[in-house]
Amino acid sequence: MECGSRTGVEDQDTMKIGVFVLAALVCVAPASAADAKLSDAAAGYPGVTYEALVRLALPGLVMEDGKGRAGAEVALRTLSGAESSLAADFTIDTISALEVSTGGKPVLLLLAQGEEGGFSALLAAYDLSGAPKLLDAVDGGMDRMLDFGDSVDLGGATGFTLVGSHFNAGESYVATEIGFVHEGRLTQVASQMAYGLLVCGFQVEQALAVTAVDDAPSPYRAVSLAVKQTVTKPDEACSDAYPALLPAGSQTYTDIYRWDARTGVYATATHERDALMGPE
Repeated sequence: MECGSRTGVEDQDTMKIGVFVLAALVCVAPASAADAKLSDAAAGYPGVTYEALVRLALPGLVMEDGKGRAGAEVALRTLSGAESSLAADFTIDTISALEVSTGGKPVLLLLAQGEEGGFSALLAAYDLSGAPKLLDAVDGGMDRMLDFGDSVDLGGATGFTLVGSHFNAGESYVATEIGFVHEGRLTQVASQMAYGLLVCGFQVEQALAVTAVDDAPSPYRAVSLAVKQTVTKPDEACSDAYPALLPAGSQTYTDIYRWDARTGVYATATHERDALMGPE
């Protein structure tokens, strides 16, 4: 995943903001993910191209100069279940592939963000044990820079993460969504936005840690999301006074998500992370 670059600074405050933002947007290394063109053969599956797989999710796909355009609006849902869609002009240039498992069987995930730089992305799951079969497809879009992150061992399945990020002057946003394939359906585990802010005399950083632990008799492990929030207040001469939003120091906010077999969803009984600082 390419986290972006920065060239040139105008003054000391600008330099400070640039360094902070780049630090907040550290890449999360994908687990066996690969970027490819639609015309490429699917790695490990001779005779199958990514174009053929995408066409199963986007039946109206139109190929132009090596890129794929949806050709017609496609109604989808998000990983969390909200209604969404991909526009007819949704255009794919490159695609990321990741192999996970569910119930001991391999599943191929494809992630394709729209070339126009919007917030929409195709996330599709395939069974390639025989003739290619589309299991499910959702709008996996979260942010302008999007890719697979680390995998999560859920016991009965391999969970995946999607990581999206962008930054404004003095603010960083790193969104993480965790999901897996349950009975052929792309299913959300949890999501988190890590927010960062840097202004003269005040800085907040948030770091997300995801862990999974056995949760017998559930077939899936419990997933802990812990966000460490660190507030610092550099002793600086500031031209504009900034309000004292939070006291200096560090605190970790943790919620644990468990699989509910009755409802078929991961859920948490606590909401500690609601106390984290976020954008206005």
